[in-house]
Amino acid sequence: LGQVAHFDTLAALSLSQLQQLLPADIRILQLAEVAVDFHARYSAIANIYSYHLQLKRSPFFTNYRYFYPTTSLPFLQLKASILEGKHDFTSFANNGGTKTSPIKENYKIQVIKTYDGICLSFLGSGFLYKMVRSIVGSLIDNKMDEKLLQQALTAKARSYTSAAAPAKGLFLNEVIYSQGRFEECLRNFRNDKYEDLAQ
Repeated sequence: LGQVAHFDTLAALSLSQLQQLLPADIRILQLAEVAVDFHARYSAIANIYSYHLQLKRSPFFTNYRYFYPTTSLPFLQLKASILEGKHDFTSFANNGGTKTSPIKENYKIQVIKTYDGICLSFLGSGFLYKMVRSIVGSLIDNKMDEKLLQQALTAKARSYTSAAAPAKGLFLNEVIYSQGRFEECLRNFRNDKYEDLAQ
C-alpha cells in the first residue's frame, strides 16, 4: 500500500528503530530524508486508489473486499468513462473532510476483472472526502444509468448520487510526488500490480 507520512526530527533514526515504536499491524517500507518544505499530503501531485468488489463470497476476504455480486464489467466500464476528466465532483463528496476545491481530475479510471471479482482503479489529481467510495457506490448502482450519472455529476448535490460503498474495499495504492513518476503512471496505468492486494 502507498500511505506516506512525514515528521520533523533531529534524531538519527533507523527504519528498524522507528518500526519498534509502531503497532504490529503497521509496517514501514522505506525511510527517507526529504526537503524541509516537503508535506506528505500537500506536496503530492496525484494519487492512485483502488476499490475491490467480490463477486463470489469468501470468508478470507471479508474485511478487504465488498461482496456485491449483481453488477457487470461492461456496465461499470461504460459508466466509469463518464467520470474521467476534470469535473466538479461536489455530488460525490461527503461533509466532514478538509475544505478544498471540488474541481478534481480523474486522469484514468480503469475497471478490470480479477479472478473472483472486479477491481476499479483511479488515477487522479486529488480526491474529496469519500469521493472514491461515492463514485463506486454510484457505478455499481444498477438503478443509476449513464444518463442519471451524468445528471448527478452536473447537479453538484450529494442527494443525486448513490450511497457510498463500504470502506473495506478501498486501498490507497500510491501517492505520486514527481512529474516523471506521474507521466510513467499515466502511460502505463493498469490495475494488474494492485490485483493481489487482498489475495
